[in-house]
Amino acid sequence: MTQISVLAVLNLPLYDNEIERFRQLANVPDDDPPNYENINQGVDGTSDLQRTDSQATSVASPSGRRNSASSRNSLAGSGGAIRRINKELASMKCNPSAQFECGPLGDDMFSWQAAIYGPPNTPYAGGVFFVSIHLPPDYPLKTPKIRFTTRIYHPNISQNGYIDLDVLGESWNPSMTIAKVLSSLVAFLGDPFRGDRNNPDAKCLMPEIGRLYWTERERFNSTAREWTRKYAI
Repeated sequence: MTQISVLAVLNLPLYDNEIERFRQLANVPDDDPPNYENINQGVDGTSDLQRTDSQATSVASPSGRRNSASSRNSLAGSGGAIRRINKELASMKCNPSAQFECGPLGDDMFSWQAAIYGPPNTPYAGGVFFVSIHLPPDYPLKTPKIRFTTRIYHPNISQNGYIDLDVLGESWNPSMTIAKVLSSLVAFLGDPFRGDRNNPDAKCLMPEIGRLYWTERERFNSTAREWTRKYAI
Protein backbone atom coordinates (compact mmCIF):
# COMPACT_ATOMS: atom_id res chain seq x y z
CA MET A 1 0.00 0.00 0.00
CA THR A 2 1.22 3.44 -0.87
CA GLN A 3 1.63 5.38 2.36
CA ILE A 4 2.05 9.00 3.26
CA SER A 5 3.48 10.38 6.47
CA VAL A 6 1.29 13.14 7.82
CA LEU A 7 4.11 14.33 10.05
CA ALA A 8 6.54 14.38 7.16
CA VAL A 9 4.10 16.34 5.02
CA LEU A 10 3.46 18.86 7.78
CA ASN A 11 7.05 18.77 9.04
CA LEU A 12 5.82 17.98 12.53
CA PRO A 13 8.08 15.71 14.67
CA LEU A 14 6.62 12.99 16.88
CA TYR A 15 7.51 11.95 20.42
CA ASP A 16 9.30 8.67 21.09
CA ASN A 17 6.78 7.66 23.74
CA GLU A 18 3.87 8.42 21.40
CA ILE A 19 5.32 6.12 18.77
CA GLU A 20 5.75 3.35 21.34
CA ARG A 21 2.33 3.92 22.84
CA PHE A 22 0.70 3.75 19.40
CA ARG A 23 2.45 0.45 18.67
CA GLN A 24 1.08 -0.92 21.94
CA LEU A 25 -2.45 0.36 21.45
CA ALA A 26 -2.96 -0.42 17.77
CA ASN A 27 -3.34 -4.15 18.36
CA VAL A 28 -5.02 -4.35 21.76
CA PRO A 29 -7.30 -7.42 22.11
CA ASP A 30 -11.05 -6.87 21.92
CA ASP A 31 -11.56 -7.81 25.57
CA ASP A 32 -8.90 -5.42 26.87
CA PRO A 33 -10.60 -3.40 29.64
CA PRO A 34 -9.88 0.30 30.14
CA ASN A 35 -7.38 0.96 32.88
CA TYR A 36 -8.24 4.21 34.58
CA GLU A 37 -5.73 3.75 37.39
CA ASN A 38 -3.70 6.88 38.03
CA ILE A 39 -5.20 8.77 35.10
CA ASN A 40 -5.79 11.93 37.11
CA GLN A 41 -2.75 14.11 36.85
CA GLY A 42 -2.45 17.63 38.26
CA VAL A 43 -4.49 19.99 36.13
CA ASP A 44 -1.41 21.85 34.97
CA GLY A 45 1.02 18.93 35.13
CA THR A 46 3.11 18.03 32.14
CA SER A 47 6.06 15.71 31.70
CA ASP A 48 9.27 16.35 29.84
CA LEU A 49 9.53 14.31 26.67
CA GLN A 50 12.29 14.02 24.11
CA ARG A 51 11.35 14.80 20.52
CA THR A 52 12.76 13.01 17.55
CA ASP A 53 12.66 14.47 14.05
CA SER A 54 13.81 11.26 12.41
CA GLN A 55 10.77 9.15 13.31
CA ALA A 56 7.24 9.59 12.03
CA THR A 57 4.20 7.38 12.08
CA SER A 58 2.78 6.73 8.63
CA VAL A 59 -0.89 7.09 7.85
CA ALA A 60 -2.10 5.05 4.94
CA SER A 61 -3.76 7.21 2.31
CA PRO A 62 -7.25 6.12 1.28
CA SER A 63 -6.20 6.92 -2.28
CA GLY A 64 -3.24 4.53 -2.13
CA ARG A 65 -3.13 1.14 -3.89
CA ARG A 66 -4.01 -1.81 -1.66
CA ASN A 67 -1.98 -5.00 -1.84
CA SER A 68 -3.24 -8.46 -0.89
CA ALA A 69 -4.74 -8.71 2.61
CA SER A 70 -2.55 -9.91 5.45
CA SER A 71 -2.93 -13.37 6.95
CA ARG A 72 -4.65 -11.80 9.92
CA ASN A 73 -7.37 -10.43 7.67
CA SER A 74 -8.03 -13.82 6.09
CA LEU A 75 -8.18 -15.55 9.48
CA ALA A 76 -10.00 -13.02 11.63
CA GLY A 77 -11.94 -10.77 9.29
CA SER A 78 -15.25 -11.78 7.84
CA GLY A 79 -15.95 -11.06 4.20
CA GLY A 80 -18.68 -8.66 5.27
CA ALA A 81 -16.29 -6.65 7.43
CA ILE A 82 -13.70 -6.40 4.65
CA ARG A 83 -16.34 -5.31 2.15
CA ARG A 84 -17.59 -2.66 4.53
CA ILE A 85 -14.07 -1.39 5.27
CA ASN A 86 -13.25 -1.19 1.56
CA LYS A 87 -16.50 0.68 0.95
CA GLU A 88 -15.58 3.23 3.63
CA LEU A 89 -12.10 3.66 2.17
CA ALA A 90 -13.58 4.30 -1.27
CA SER A 91 -16.00 6.84 0.19
CA MET A 92 -13.20 8.71 1.96
CA LYS A 93 -11.19 8.74 -1.25
CA CYS A 94 -14.09 10.37 -3.10
CA ASN A 95 -14.96 12.72 -0.23
CA PRO A 96 -11.76 13.61 1.65
CA SER A 97 -12.14 15.56 4.88
CA ALA A 98 -10.28 18.74 5.74
CA GLN A 99 -10.60 17.83 9.43
CA PHE A 100 -8.69 14.55 9.48
CA GLU A 101 -6.76 11.91 7.53
CA CYS A 102 -6.98 8.19 8.18
CA GLY A 103 -6.31 4.78 6.71
CA PRO A 104 -5.08 1.25 7.46
CA LEU A 105 -1.58 0.58 8.72
CA GLY A 106 0.13 -1.29 5.91
CA ASP A 107 -1.90 -4.29 4.74
CA ASP A 108 -3.74 -4.80 8.04
CA MET A 109 -7.24 -3.61 7.26
CA PHE A 110 -8.30 -3.88 10.91
CA SER A 111 -5.64 -1.57 12.40
CA TRP A 112 -5.90 2.06 11.35
CA GLN A 113 -4.37 5.34 12.33
CA ALA A 114 -5.92 8.78 12.02
CA ALA A 115 -4.55 12.30 12.28
CA ILE A 116 -7.12 14.79 13.58
CA TYR A 117 -6.51 18.48 13.00
CA GLY A 118 -7.39 20.67 15.98
CA PRO A 119 -10.47 22.72 15.07
CA PRO A 120 -10.21 26.51 14.83
CA ASN A 121 -11.45 28.68 17.67
CA THR A 122 -10.54 26.00 20.22
CA PRO A 123 -7.43 25.59 22.40
CA TYR A 124 -6.47 22.69 20.11
CA ALA A 125 -6.23 24.79 16.95
CA GLY A 126 -3.03 24.17 14.99
CA GLY A 127 -2.41 20.78 16.57
CA VAL A 128 -2.29 17.37 14.92
CA PHE A 129 -3.60 14.61 17.19
CA PHE A 130 -2.92 10.97 16.36
CA VAL A 131 -5.56 8.34 17.06
CA SER A 132 -5.34 4.54 16.90
CA ILE A 133 -8.34 2.65 15.51
CA HIS A 134 -8.80 -1.07 16.09
CA LEU A 135 -11.66 -2.59 14.08
CA PRO A 136 -13.18 -5.85 15.39
CA PRO A 137 -13.61 -8.81 13.01
CA ASP A 138 -17.39 -8.32 13.07
CA TYR A 139 -17.25 -4.59 12.29
CA PRO A 140 -19.58 -2.69 12.01
CA LEU A 141 -21.78 -4.81 14.26
CA LYS A 142 -19.30 -4.23 17.07
CA THR A 143 -17.86 -0.89 18.15
CA PRO A 144 -14.29 -0.05 17.06
CA LYS A 145 -11.72 0.68 19.77
CA ILE A 146 -10.39 4.21 19.31
CA ARG A 147 -7.79 5.94 21.49
CA PHE A 148 -5.74 9.11 21.31
CA THR A 149 -2.01 8.41 21.12
CA THR A 150 -1.08 12.10 21.23
CA ARG A 151 -1.42 13.64 24.67
CA ILE A 152 -4.30 16.08 24.94
CA TYR A 153 -5.70 18.19 27.77
CA HIS A 154 -9.41 17.37 27.70
CA PRO A 155 -11.91 16.52 30.46
CA ASN A 156 -13.25 13.44 28.67
CA ILE A 157 -10.05 12.00 27.19
CA SER A 158 -7.92 10.19 29.76
CA GLN A 159 -4.16 10.25 30.13
CA ASN A 160 -4.15 6.79 28.52
CA GLY A 161 -6.08 8.05 25.51
CA TYR A 162 -9.47 6.55 26.38
CA ILE A 163 -12.42 8.56 25.08
CA ASP A 164 -15.78 8.99 26.81
CA LEU A 165 -17.95 9.62 23.75
CA ASP A 166 -21.47 8.27 23.29
CA VAL A 167 -20.97 7.05 19.71
CA LEU A 168 -18.17 4.78 20.95
CA GLY A 169 -20.45 3.25 23.55
CA GLU A 170 -24.17 2.79 23.91
CA SER A 171 -25.02 5.02 20.95
CA TRP A 172 -23.01 2.96 18.46
CA ASN A 173 -24.97 1.41 15.61
CA PRO A 174 -23.87 -0.30 12.38
CA SER A 175 -24.80 2.71 10.27
CA MET A 176 -21.91 4.63 11.84
CA THR A 177 -18.68 4.90 9.86
CA ILE A 178 -15.10 5.68 10.79
CA ALA A 179 -15.43 9.04 9.06
CA LYS A 180 -18.54 9.89 11.11
CA VAL A 181 -16.78 8.91 14.33
CA LEU A 182 -13.76 11.06 13.50
CA SER A 183 -16.04 13.99 12.66
CA SER A 184 -17.67 13.49 16.07
CA LEU A 185 -14.23 13.54 17.70
CA VAL A 186 -13.42 16.85 16.01
CA ALA A 187 -16.66 18.32 17.38
CA PHE A 188 -15.86 16.75 20.76
CA LEU A 189 -12.68 18.82 21.01
CA GLY A 190 -14.72 22.01 20.86
CA ASP A 191 -17.58 20.73 23.02
CA PRO A 192 -16.17 18.37 25.67
CA PHE A 193 -19.46 17.70 27.42
CA ARG A 194 -21.83 17.36 24.42
CA GLY A 195 -25.41 17.33 25.83
CA ASP A 196 -24.28 18.53 29.29
CA ARG A 197 -23.09 21.94 28.18
CA ASN A 198 -24.65 23.75 31.14
CA ASN A 199 -24.16 21.08 33.77
CA PRO A 200 -21.06 21.69 35.91
CA ASP A 201 -21.82 18.47 37.79
CA ALA A 202 -21.56 16.31 34.67
CA LYS A 203 -19.30 13.31 35.17
CA CYS A 204 -16.09 13.10 33.18
CA LEU A 205 -12.98 10.94 32.90
CA MET A 206 -10.70 13.66 34.24
CA PRO A 207 -12.58 15.35 37.12
CA GLU A 208 -9.89 17.91 37.92
CA ILE A 209 -9.76 19.08 34.33
CA GLY A 210 -13.56 19.08 34.21
CA ARG A 211 -13.79 21.31 37.29
CA LEU A 212 -11.31 23.70 35.76
CA TYR A 213 -13.33 23.76 32.53
CA TRP A 214 -16.43 24.89 34.42
CA THR A 215 -14.90 27.19 37.03
CA GLU A 216 -11.82 28.72 35.36
CA ARG A 217 -12.38 28.49 31.63
CA GLU A 218 -9.53 30.81 30.68
CA ARG A 219 -7.07 28.80 32.76
CA PHE A 220 -8.38 25.61 31.14
CA ASN A 221 -7.98 27.11 27.67
CA SER A 222 -4.48 28.33 28.46
CA THR A 223 -3.37 24.90 29.69
CA ALA A 224 -4.99 23.11 26.75
CA ARG A 225 -3.21 25.46 24.34
CA GLU A 226 0.10 24.80 26.08
CA TRP A 227 -0.37 21.02 25.83
CA THR A 228 -1.29 21.41 22.17
CA ARG A 229 1.87 23.41 21.55
CA LYS A 230 4.04 20.95 23.48
CA TYR A 231 2.64 17.63 22.31
CA ALA A 232 0.77 18.20 19.04
CA ILE A 233 2.80 20.81 17.13
